[in-house]
Amino acid sequence: MPYGQPGQVTQLLQKLKESYPERLLEVQNLFKESGIMDMDYPVAHQQKSIEWSREMDAAVPLLDGGSMELTPMLQERYSYADSIQDLTWYFPSLSEISDMVDEEDVIDAYEAHREDWEDSAPATFPLSRLYNRY
Repeated sequence: MPYGQPGQVTQLLQKLKESYPERLLEVQNLFKESGIMDMDYPVAHQQKSIEWSREMDAAVPLLDGGSMELTPMLQERYSYADSIQDLTWYFPSLSEISDMVDEEDVIDAYEAHREDWEDSAPATFPLSRLYNRY
């Protein structure tokens, strides 16, 4: 399937979900080989159903308090699952993003990455992708 085709995001997320047990076992084995035995391992690929709010039914919150219309790929991603927890990473819901962009720590971390971490997402993507004012 060519990049960016309708259904591609859903297909990739479904593969991610289906591969969870195998990936979890690999992580558990790595922990055991490293001597980390008493660790609480993630036990399930958690997904919340999508619940669109009136304020965010077609927009992603930006760091400056504005919002940007969801791209077709983001629309597909959020129609698959509101938030996704997988092993050690987490994809937040739009409402969680909205709560986060108001936190000064998040903005400070973004600015630090943009200024001091070459090839990080904040350093790579133009500010206009996260701020309306640029």
